[in-house]
Amino acid sequence: MELPQQLSTADKAAVSLAAEMGATLLMDDRRGRQAASAVGVTTIGTLGILEAASAKGLLSLPAAIERLRQTSIYLSDDLYEKALERDARRKAT
Repeated sequence: MELPQQLSTADKAAVSLAAEMGATLLMDDRRGRQAASAVGVTTIGTLGILEAASAKGLLSLPAAIERLRQTSIYLSDDLYEKALERDARRKAT
């Protein structure tokens, strides 16, 4: 399996293992997600996990995002806004 050289050793190992196991990979790094997709590995990010938990009533997505923004994780404002919009639409139906 050919993975981009700019990926870290850990990201390469994670993508390779997920491909080998046929598993979904939890990864937020854009390059890593693109590399995983290129080799047929399904990925989900932190926001995706939080959205799924919110959809099941396990947490409040706005509150979880507020706490997430206080950490060192970097996700664009656009990603946060889109997640909140999807959450609001889910709750409206």
